Amino acid sequence: MAFLLAIFMNIMQFKWNDEVIKLLTFFGNLVVPLALISVGMQWKLDPHSRHWLLISYGLAYKLILFPLLLIILFVLILGKRGEIIEISILEAAMAPMVTAGIIATSYGLKPRFCAMMLGVGIPVSFFTLGIIYFLLQLLTR
Repeated sequence: MAFLLAIFMNIMQFKWNDEVIKLLTFFGNLVVPLALISVGMQWKLDPHSRHWLLISYGLAYKLILFPLLLIILFVLILGKRGEIIEISILEAAMAPMVTAGIIATSYGLKPRFCAMMLGVGIPVSFFTLGIIYFLLQLLTR
């Protein structure tokens, strides 16, 4: 509904005053920290969880295997180079989406699993993304 309202306001060339824009910008800047806090508050490190095998499979695919497949396809096989290819591969290697985890959790789709996937995936992606970036630099320069 907000999207349709925004389209209508755009068509009507509605202009916000500067004070309203500052207020909306302030609240918009709070979304990401609040989302990360809400996910982090749900995460409990459980070394005996039955989800570890599935999390390791999911993160191995998301953070390592899929970006490597894209590198093999686009860089090595098709010979593509450039900023767009590099950005696309790095975006594919990013951590699991916080928004998807929040939505899945809010609908009761394995909330502990979602929280663990995000809680483990975000810090692990700092390392794997660096490795993928380094590999891309070696292959594309």
